[in-house]
Amino acid sequence: MYMGGIKAFQKHGRGILIHDDGTSAVTEYFNDFKNGHNIYYTERCILSTIYQKNRLTECVIRTSHYLMLVRFDKDQLPHGKAILINYKNRKIFYVRYKKSNVVEKIEEIDTSVVNRIIDLGNIEYLIGNSHASAVNFEIERDQNIASQKTSSRFQAGFYKKGLLNGLGFVLTTAKNQDD
Repeated sequence: MYMGGIKAFQKHGRGILIHDDGTSAVTEYFNDFKNGHNIYYTERCILSTIYQKNRLTECVIRTSHYLMLVRFDKDQLPHGKAILINYKNRKIFYVRYKKSNVVEKIEEIDTSVVNRIIDLGNIEYLIGNSHASAVNFEIERDQNIASQKTSSRFQAGFYKKGLLNGLGFVLTTAKNQDD
């Protein structure tokens, strides 16, 4: 199910996708082509993607123990610099791809950088602000996701420090004109 902008029977602008398998997405379309920042949520994973005219240019995937940034070439193959953060083993790797083959892999040995990223969650300078705002929180089943319902409004998002202030969505129902 898609809820969002429609132009000439095509998805256009920002919207929300809800799939039967439980996956949901905050999307951006331009004339039915994915364009801009799209974020997909599953039970144990978040995928933050950047599209340019329906072509994937970069993505960040976050699971409970890993975060990985990958950039893609015009053929949509991994190419260029990538970053892998292993939260469980407290390691950061810088990887370089060339046409989907790993040509270099370097482990971060500076413990102050590793501690700053893993303990404090300062990942903005590694993956960019748009991806960081989508994936920078602890993924635990139903512990950080909250919902709030008022008379005509349903809001779902990430619960941080006592507030429902993370990225999410709001559904409102139109009041009946006859009431």
